Amino acid sequence: MADLKIINCECGCQYHTKSFVSTCPNCNKQNWTAEGGLIVIGIIVIIAVLVGLMFGAIGWLIYSITNKLNKWHFIGVIAAGIFCLYFFNDMFIYKDYPIMSWITYLSNGSAMAISGYYLFQHYKNNNQQKPKEDDSAINHKKKLEKNQVKKDKSKKTLTKNENNIGSLKVSFPGQWFIVDAKTKLLVNDVIHSEHSTKKGFEALIQLPGSSLKLDIVIAGMRKTTIDLNELDLSKKYSIDLTYDSFSGKYSKEFQLNEIE
Repeated sequence: MADLKIINCECGCQYHTKSFVSTCPNCNKQNWTAEGGLIVIGIIVIIAVLVGLMFGAIGWLIYSITNKLNKWHFIGVIAAGIFCLYFFNDMFIYKDYPIMSWITYLSNGSAMAISGYYLFQHYKNNNQQKPKEDDSAINHKKKLEKNQVKKDKSKKTLTKNENNIGSLKVSFPGQWFIVDAKTKLLVNDVIHSEHSTKKGFEALIQLPGSSLKLDIVIAGMRKTTIDLNELDLSKKYSIDLTYDSFSGKYSKEFQLNEIE
């Protein structure tokens, strides 16, 4: 009798059993002992830890890309990948679990590699909009002056058409994100404006000439370029942008409309 467990069923029946799982003889309801419940919880915890170590980093990466999160999430993915690989190797020996080990290595390794690529693209795009620092203060000053001359020329290009009424209205209805990713509009490689991607926007661009290069950059990482040619400087145009969820940036497909 020492090995028997007393089960009090909800129907009011009390019976004895040796098993972790038993069936009430009165109502046929399945009942668990306390030890059986602890074993089930332990199995669930082990499975959750195993899945987390194998696919935690890649899952975080997919979530970060889908929701256009900032660079700190991609840094976190790399840290999580290292953490998962370290503890997986401690818990599961390769020679005993070769298939699981390979899946874990590929999952976490690819997550860290893709995160590194996104961080590199983020760093590259930021550097394109900032003057590079020079070790020499004199050379740095000359470079700043040179950049200022370029900016002045760009401003002249943008304002050359002041006497014309030609313009381009760029519209976007908005895209839901957990964290708002800013959208920058660049006209002929010069920053025109910055807008909320989540709320949507309308931007009016004065035509600098019969051709125009429009760069739409989201979150400082994903860029879409639209080239417009043979524009009539006496007319007004409009473009409605769309977001491509698959590529994570604005779609290159658009229709140029004339505004009456």
